[in-house]
Amino acid sequence: MMHAVETEKPRHSMMAADIRALRAELKHFMKIKAELLADERYRGRVVAMKDKQIIDVGDDEFDLAIKFGKTHPGAVILIRKVVLDDAVYDLPSPEVVR
Repeated sequence: MMHAVETEKPRHSMMAADIRALRAELKHFMKIKAELLADERYRGRVVAMKDKQIIDVGDDEFDLAIKFGKTHPGAVILIRKVVLDDAVYDLPSPEVVR
């Protein structure tokens, strides 16, 4: 009798594989970003990408995350807003006062 635990990959290798997959999705997104910005269907909206394919478009990152968390649990899906420049936040570091 085989147990499921014996066939599963160690958790750390699954996470490493997920990180590599997410980086590949992000790299592809950046490669096609200019095309997405030029297309009214995507400009200013949120895209969900899996296996270098756009699988859905929406207006809210959270809504897409909830949707794919239910329909594709455990899948690596990049959810990203198609905007010219991503927001950059400058957060001052805390200072110790003595």
